[in-house]
Amino acid sequence: MVAGPINKEALNKTGYHYSGHTEILAELCEVKDVAMMLVSGELRVSHVTINVSLREACDLVKKERILKFIQLTHDALKQMGIAEPRMAVAGLNPDAGEGGPFGRQEVEEIEPAVEEAQWLGFYVAGPIPADRVFRATGGPGIRKGLFDAVVAMYHDEAHIVSSCCALSRG
Repeated sequence: MVAGPINKEALNKTGYHYSGHTEILAELCEVKDVAMMLVSGELRVSHVTINVSLREACDLVKKERILKFIQLTHDALKQMGIAEPRMAVAGLNPDAGEGGPFGRQEVEEIEPAVEEAQWLGFYVAGPIPADRVFRATGGPGIRKGLFDAVVAMYHDEAHIVSSCCALSRG
């Protein structure tokens, strides 16, 4: 599906209280668990949080939520015909927190989610700093093809690289 931009302020002023396309489609399809995934060529990026303030996105980066989005991303990749999905999980903070000095979310929430996903049998690595993780996919940079998708922590982390990748493809 291809969706054009919508003005969320105007949408909400008319009485439709959605933060974006994903929530509208989830309601129309009567599904509870959904994930936004952007696809551009071989680059696939899903979002742990979407269309919330950066402050709220940081608060939503929790182990259980991350684990759910790893599962949703894995399931989507399988539906796309990828038999053995390989996923990378992006960090939230600069340099994925560097073990804590730049933020504790990686140590307290993201790493435990990745470890549990690995224990459950998923091929997943992370947290990987956002400024490096996309180079290991179909995104711009080197070492393409190490992962089939990236699970990003917040909206702009996922959208910026996806937009740039789409533009670079013409």
